[in-house]
Formats: sequence, C-alpha cells, structure tokens
Amino acid sequence: MSRIKENIEIIRPLGIGGTATVYEGYDYWAKERIAIKALYKSVFRDSYIRKKFKQEANIYLNLEHPNIVRLMDFVSTENTDYLIMEFVEGMTLQNYVNNVSGPMADERLLSVFVQVLAGLAHAHNSRIYHLDIKPDNIMITNTGKVKILDFGISTIKDANDGGNRMMGTPMFMSPEQVDKVPVSRFSDIYSLGVTLFYAVTARMPYNQIDIDQLFDKIKNEPLPRVVEFYPYANRALQGIIDKATEKSIEDRYQTCEEFAYELSNELN
Repeated sequence: MSRIKENIEIIRPLGIGGTATVYEGYDYWAKERIAIKALYKSVFRDSYIRKKFKQEANIYLNLEHPNIVRLMDFVSTENTDYLIMEFVEGMTLQNYVNNVSGPMADERLLSVFVQVLAGLAHAHNSRIYHLDIKPDNIMITNTGKVKILDFGISTIKDANDGGNRMMGTPMFMSPEQVDKVPVSRFSDIYSLGVTLFYAVTARMPYNQIDIDQLFDKIKNEPLPRVVEFYPYANRALQGIIDKATEKSIEDRYQTCEEFAYELSNELN
C-alpha cells in the first residue's frame, strides 16, 4: 500500500486498462473507500495521453449525475497523474449477464437501460459523447443503481466536428466510428443498441470473425435476430434494437429520451 496524498492511500488493484490501472483506495479525511485511476508511468511522458487524461477529469466536472460515476479529485505528482473517483460496489453489466442473470428478464433490463439512458442523456445535453459504451463500462451496484464508467476516450464536440482517430471497442463501434468520420450522440445510441442485444441474448452479435469482417458487418448488415441467439427473447425488443443500430444516423433514435420512451412503452 502507498499514499499518493496525505489523505489518499492505494489499497489494491481492481482492473487494468490500455493506459491506466484502477485501484481501490481509501480517503482518510472523508473516511470512505474510493477508486483511483492511475496513468501508467510508461505513458506519463506521452503528451497526447496525458492531455486526454486531464481532459477526462475536466469532462467529469461537467457530468454530475446519479447514473455517472463521480469525480472527487485530480492529483498530479512527479511520477504520474491520478483520477480520484467514487467507489462503486457491484459488478459490470458484462459480469452480471455472464455470471448472474444470463439473458436479462424484461423488468430488470428496463431498470438498467433506463438508468443508462438517463446518464447518457445528461452527457449528451452537455455535448459530451462517451464513445465507448459497452457492458464493461456499465456498473450495476449492490443496491440496483446503475453507473456509467470510463469517459476516458469521450469528447466534447458538436456534430460537425471531425476527426480521423478510430476510438472505441470494435464490437460496439458505430459505422461512423469504423469509418473515422464525425461522431456525435448517435454513436453512443448505436453502441447502446448493441449492448441491449447482448443483455437480451447473453451473447455478442458477432463471433469468430476477423476485424475486417466485423467492420464490414457493422457498416453493411443489420444485427442478427435476437430469437436466433435466444429463442425466448421478447420479440418486441427486436424493433428497438434495430432502430438504435440503424446504419444512417437519421434513422436511429434521435435522443436517449426517445430511446428510453420506446423501451418503456414496450416493456411496461
């Protein structure tokens, strides 16, 4: 164990990412458990990565919402930078489906996804796009509250801003992300549609294909039918998944609020 500030101690690692490790920690002044996201020392000198890490901290400052994990502090030392976050006790949606529920029952699915959509709507209304929505970035707490994690590759943009850097997790990328064209809230809506498919079926839509085949399917083919993967799936959810994952942004849900409204109508 080691202290990064007088009051903040690292306890144990929780997870490893591409540029940072997340630890459980303890804040002796607040007398509470915390999560500490620490940049790898090997990338600390990379100006682009460090800039993105600081941007992540600034993004969290604009995202105070009960369904988004809360930033408590940003600590910079001579060796690396740290994000001090609220500690969320529970499991990711990925682990929940894999180890607890299997295909999710309609009532539980509605509760989880309405909360995710509320958090995303708040971010989108602040012109912040997550860009890596997937089951591993959705945490279900022990009390049933949902928290969106990891805005590390998110961006503050308007819909006309461009970029040529591919960002996201391939299975959950939108066609815009694959093509490296301007992204907006519609990419998050698409990714959440793929995440909904996973929650309904307990399976990823595409398996045992290479990255070029995956990207071709994302750009040109609708997702498979849920009943082909789970015959007891609620067939009414197929239309919602299809609309969320339309290839053209004009044909997708235009807002998270619209997505949540149609999901609630089908499952209530």
